[in-house]
Amino acid sequence: MRKLKKKYWQKKNPNTSSGKKRQFNIKSEILGLVFLSIGILLFLALISYHTSDPTGKLLTDNPYKVKNLLGIAGAIISSPIFQFTFGYPTLVFPIILIIIGIAYMIGYPLRKMIKPSILLFFWAFLISIIIALPASIKSVGHTHSYYPSGLLGGFWADTSIGIFGIFCIFIFHYSLYSYISYPLFCYSNLFI
Repeated sequence: MRKLKKKYWQKKNPNTSSGKKRQFNIKSEILGLVFLSIGILLFLALISYHTSDPTGKLLTDNPYKVKNLLGIAGAIISSPIFQFTFGYPTLVFPIILIIIGIAYMIGYPLRKMIKPSILLFFWAFLISIIIALPASIKSVGHTHSYYPSGLLGGFWADTSIGIFGIFCIFIFHYSLYSYISYPLFCYSNLFI
């Protein structure tokens, strides 16, 4: 009877004999929790971004109150990320961090997360360009403020309108969207 219980215990918990494997699991779970926490905090900072939040030199004598959920730290973190990258589509960054954190915690291989993360990054860039196109078309490629789309999307939209013109821009961006979305529709086992 004792031998059966011992064999049952060994089958149920194989990590007790190998301390190294269990230590790796604890390290990966802690690392996953760190990524998950950073992703959630970054998501809260970006979702509550407001253009009137004081950042940088405006901190000392600004009569406006900080409207960010994470206070002045959230305003300082979200402002450059929002303004100098993709604008609203920067919400992809914390989503990628949250997915990587969950993958670490459940032991999912990270090499399988590379392709979806890159595709999410490019889709954020393309959505940023789409958001910037109306202002760029209206100003014929000379936009002064890249508020909703961020600097990268707005600059790309202005540059492409300057190079290709207003009519050819739709053909160019359609072909770019088709090229980047091709892996999404062709590979049904993207996360496998």
